[in-house]
Amino acid sequence: MITIKQRPQLRTLHLIGSGLIGWALYGNTAVVMGLAQWVAFPALALSGVWMWKQGAISRWLNSRAATQHGHGEE
Repeated sequence: MITIKQRPQLRTLHLIGSGLIGWALYGNTAVVMGLAQWVAFPALALSGVWMWKQGAISRWLNSRAATQHGHGEE
């Protein structure tokens, strides 16, 4: 994945998600509140962690894939 193209997309996701959460809190609509609870908040949390720790997660996934590949050859 190309980081330069990925970060603006994640920022846009954060803006849309935060708007949805704000609408749920101040609009007090049951449908929007459910959508914010079960879709927007988890998406914001996961994309936030991804932006914060992208390098570490990528290194961990690559080392894990290399370990599994090396283990299968024995």
